[in-house]
Amino acid sequence: MVLKLLDLFSGIGGFSYAAERIVGGYETTQFVEIDSYCQSVLRKNFPNTPIHDDIKTFSAKPGQFDVFTIGFPCQDLSVAGRQRGINDETRSGLFYESIRLLREVRPRFALFENVRNLLSHEKGETFQEVLFQIAK
Repeated sequence: MVLKLLDLFSGIGGFSYAAERIVGGYETTQFVEIDSYCQSVLRKNFPNTPIHDDIKTFSAKPGQFDVFTIGFPCQDLSVAGRQRGINDETRSGLFYESIRLLREVRPRFALFENVRNLLSHEKGETFQEVLFQIAK
């Protein structure tokens, strides 16, 4: 059985590359990536996989994907950034768009990736919010 993968905040497709070509048993059926350079790399390496350019306007049907990979923006959580957190005014706040899609689609699995500081940001409260939203 091949699991259908939705790659959110895809970058150059590292999750999809590993899932398909190293692990096996996965097929990336959609990318969501806003950066034009990253999109060009995705088109080269995954020429038959559609790319949607804005997570805010992307939607999917229940059961359309088996697996989500989610490397939501880290700029507002990283120690190298301003550490403004996850809210409506930050890029890292796009995390909530991935939660919206999780609720729409209800995939079997979701794999999240982010910076280490997510664990300790705001004395751990940001990580608690992430866990709460995933559990909800």
